[in-house]
Amino acid sequence: MKIKKFVLITAIAALVLATGGGRTIAQEKAPTQLAVVDIIQVFERLEEKKASDLEIRNLDNDLKEQRRKREESLQRQSDALRPNNSAALFKPGTPEYKQAQDQLLQDTMNYKAFVAVGDARLAMLKRLKTVEIYRKINAAIEKYARAKGIAIVFCIDELDLDGAQDLNAITGAITMQRKIMYAHPNFNITQDLITAMNSEYKHGAP
Repeated sequence: MKIKKFVLITAIAALVLATGGGRTIAQEKAPTQLAVVDIIQVFERLEEKKASDLEIRNLDNDLKEQRRKREESLQRQSDALRPNNSAALFKPGTPEYKQAQDQLLQDTMNYKAFVAVGDARLAMLKRLKTVEIYRKINAAIEKYARAKGIAIVFCIDELDLDGAQDLNAITGAITMQRKIMYAHPNFNITQDLITAMNSEYKHGAP
């Protein structure tokens, strides 16, 4: 009797698990929808990209202004060392002249170092901003796809064939850049992605 009761309980438990498991499987069924997105268009139309461009442009302008001032200072120092120049301040051979020469040399080396460091800063900022935004695009695509039940998101881009200069550029653009030859407009999530990311950036930006 106990054995029969145990078998009955086991059978009921198995039945409950089977029906419950069936619902779980149905809920976790892999999505089958497809979508396409134009990564380049998303990147160019993001508000965060515009803000990054402004930050880069401001840094570039600031570095250029500092370079201009340093160059003007070096020019004045150089003029002061020319014997036949009306702006000359020191007589060749004097201790003051030698000191001014040494200072000009030091300032010239500092200027070159400043230019090198400034160029490196600008390049690093561009790279970091680009990588950061593309990582956010990838995360946004994954978030959107999960929310919409999309299984695969393909990349699609608009080729600028009119701007191509020769046949090699045209064929290269077609064969190397094009991932999908055709996609129905209903599958294009580019604008949805741009709207979602811009909205999140505006609400999250300081």
